[in-house]
Amino acid sequence: MTSTIITKNSSTASSVPSSGSLTQGELAVNVTDKKLYTKDSGGTVVKLVGSLGNQEANAAAITGGSINGTTVGASTASTGAFTTLSASSTVSGTGFSTYLASPPAIGGTAAAAGAFTTLSASGAVTLSGGTANGVAYLNGSKVVTSGSALTFDGTTLVSGTGIRANSYMEIRSNTSTLYWENAANTLYWAQKLTGSDFAWDYFNGTSNAEQMRLTSTGLGIGTSSPSYKLHVNGYVYSGSGFVLLSQASGGGNIFEASGNTGINIGTTSNTLEFATSGSTRMRLDSSGNLGLGVTPSAWNSSFRTMQLGNSGYLFGRASQTQMEMGNNAVFDATDTRWEYITTNTAQRYLQDGSSGSHQWFNAPSGTAGNAITFTQAMTLTAAGRLGIGQTAPGVAFSVAGASEVWQIAFAYANSGTGALIGSPASDVIAFGNWAGSERARIDSSGNLLVGTTSVINSGKISISAALYTASTGISIQNTQTTYGSSTNFALFLNSGGATAGNIYQSAGTTVNYNTSSDARLKENIGVATDTSVIDNTVIHDFIWKADSRVDRGVFAQEAYEVKPSAVGIGKDDLTESGELAHPWSVDYSKYVPDLIVHAQQLKKQVQEQQAIIVSLQARLDAANL
Repeated sequence: MTSTIITKNSSTASSVPSSGSLTQGELAVNVTDKKLYTKDSGGTVVKLVGSLGNQEANAAAITGGSINGTTVGASTASTGAFTTLSASSTVSGTGFSTYLASPPAIGGTAAAAGAFTTLSASGAVTLSGGTANGVAYLNGSKVVTSGSALTFDGTTLVSGTGIRANSYMEIRSNTSTLYWENAANTLYWAQKLTGSDFAWDYFNGTSNAEQMRLTSTGLGIGTSSPSYKLHVNGYVYSGSGFVLLSQASGGGNIFEASGNTGINIGTTSNTLEFATSGSTRMRLDSSGNLGLGVTPSAWNSSFRTMQLGNSGYLFGRASQTQMEMGNNAVFDATDTRWEYITTNTAQRYLQDGSSGSHQWFNAPSGTAGNAITFTQAMTLTAAGRLGIGQTAPGVAFSVAGASEVWQIAFAYANSGTGALIGSPASDVIAFGNWAGSERARIDSSGNLLVGTTSVINSGKISISAALYTASTGISIQNTQTTYGSSTNFALFLNSGGATAGNIYQSAGTTVNYNTSSDARLKENIGVATDTSVIDNTVIHDFIWKADSRVDRGVFAQEAYEVKPSAVGIGKDDLTESGELAHPWSVDYSKYVPDLIVHAQQLKKQVQEQQAIIVSLQARLDAANL
């Protein structure tokens, strides 16, 4: 064995030399963590000394000396604080006697007596006086015990006689029945398992009766075999005067406690009915149609209808965006046509969502069950055009008839005041009274006819009236208090729109009848001196043939030869009664200028004659004659 010792070192903490870095007998020192290593004959690196000089070799043995002031191998324990203490015999001391009346041997099997605030065990604790699967509890002496009344096997909790929740209710088990019981041990309710069913019973102390059962089908109240999810057979009181009666076979009703007002649910006809005073007031049938005071008629399936009384109805058609109301009509489900409900007339009012229009239809009286032929009597379009007797009016308000006379009447306080009357045959608009008697009209040519239905003597305005005493053909009242040439009763215009003449009120009680005489409209050719018109005009005394009245005047045909501008030329045609339809006429006002000329000439002659008379009188006076 050589005496040379070869060492190696490392300053890296926790560094351990590898087998390849050492040969057998070499030493390696970690100068940081103070550990010493070598390599044995098998080639394994072995730690000889741990940190701070602790021996770690497996073969090291200490046979003498002391550790922490205690002699190694001594029989007396030294004092000190220990985290771990073990002994093969009894351990005693002041600290032990404080907590243990009789210090037990460490590791002993007999428990020591004493009072403990905390008791823990590292293994299973067995109570030899307990019952298998029994639930531990404190008995009357506050001793932990267990018994067979309440057991728990890790899966099921079992009570022998019951579980009392409080002083008024108790749950106890008796085979398959679960009971609710009061403090006086009187059984009131029970839930009973019957096969897969779950039932509720009522027990009054002497007998019990099942009230409700839950099966795989549903919950039955008053029946043990429910046919639906909720099946009630009997009465359900709402607490406010109404009860529900439901039959075991389905259907039933809700009504007052007295039974004469409520809701009936049909069992065979699949209807829902509402009744008052024992009579059905409203019925909803299986098609979804509702009848108020009546069983709804058999409407076509495309309609959803509310029928009012015997024949009124209101329906909607979602597929066609329509809503309609009417009377005495049904769109029959079998015949797919409109039919009378009763023997009477029929009416319809339709709101058409597709066209945005309102439509009114009428039908004459027909027999119940027969087909109806409706006539569209009135239409209001989406554009706001109202047509009476028309389906597509082209103006804001239009009235049309087929061949009959139509009438628009005006009334005040339900009393007739007047009417517009039209007839497609005569193409006129007439004005009449409430009863339809015509008083005036505008004919197809635009002529205004008053008191007559035909034009009189080609007049654009024809007035026919029985004028006598207070009767007046035309009355014009001026309500103004100022007068002048602009206060016209009548204004006459030529084709160019210029005034040719007028009639106006010139003062409070006088009227002027004027014809155009503006100097700017005339070309002067001299001062008139000719008196031949008056000199040659013949004035006749005559008798009117119509009424034998004596009069004086000219004959128009003679006057035409003297004064043509004063004469209206007539015709030879006769009326149906044989009278002249267009006789000759004279405007006597046209003679006024000639009368003025004639008067001026007479005045001049008189003046000349007066001068002669004066001259002659002077000469006679001079001659003293």
